Amino acid sequence: MAPPADTAVKKSAHALSRHRGLEPPFNGTYVATIVAFLFLSSTHYALYVPCVHWAWYAATSALLAIAVPCWCFVALYDPVDPYCRANTQSVQDGLKFCNHCACYTSNDSRTRHCYDCRKCVPGFDHHCVYLQTCIGQHNYPIFFTLISTVWLWCILVTALDVLLVVPSSLAPFGLPANACIAQSTTMVVWYSVLLGVHALLCVGGFMVVSSLLLFHCIICFKRQTTYEWLVEDMMKKRDSKTRGHDSRTLGERFAELRDKATATLGPKCTRAAFAVSTTRSRSSAASADMKRTQETDARQIAITVKG
Repeated sequence: MAPPADTAVKKSAHALSRHRGLEPPFNGTYVATIVAFLFLSSTHYALYVPCVHWAWYAATSALLAIAVPCWCFVALYDPVDPYCRANTQSVQDGLKFCNHCACYTSNDSRTRHCYDCRKCVPGFDHHCVYLQTCIGQHNYPIFFTLISTVWLWCILVTALDVLLVVPSSLAPFGLPANACIAQSTTMVVWYSVLLGVHALLCVGGFMVVSSLLLFHCIICFKRQTTYEWLVEDMMKKRDSKTRGHDSRTLGERFAELRDKATATLGPKCTRAAFAVSTTRSRSSAASADMKRTQETDARQIAITVKG
């Protein structure tokens, strides 16, 4: 029998959060990344073994031997804050309360709440849509190793694709496509087409990973996280939008205008001109006040008549 609603134990925020990148639901970017990586990493053996010297696909295999464990670690590791994992409800030194997690977490300036994974992450850098998990201080070194290794793998695979498509007899790279696939001209054409498609896909992956790696090299040099860089960039954009507006008060701008007029017209003319303008402003303000008073009296009379 199910317990009554008032006695049911409420699940903690960590129990309701996404623990790992392999947990559903899966977003489209994550699925496309997995499919592309599996396709490229599996087909390059079928394309290289007939033509390339074994040392070259051994080099690509060595890079994959580094990248795959790094991906598994990032995908299976839960970077949640330990106090959030424990659902800490008591006040302790060095803790702060998270309204989203409804518990206390580490009171660190870089501990942030991830709204995608619904948990607090120490040293929060960003939520990676390609890996569908949070990147924080505990898994960031592995994440950086992963993208660096994939970047090198894309460079090597793209270079080998191009060298096999272009007829060449360079001994270190093996045989050209028209020499190692010599059964028929049709086979050579199809093999070259497959290499070209494979190279284009690798170039696309290389461009994505290169931009990602370059960005993380920059923020590492600046000792920033992705979150801190985004906040700084938003502040700069906001400042640039408001830079053309005068943020001074009306009195400060009036004083500046008076000083400029004094320097140009002289003190006597300036005093006379500003006295006239001040008198006109006061008369305009008095007329506006009188008009508002008359309108208020008229509304009051109308209300009295209706009553």
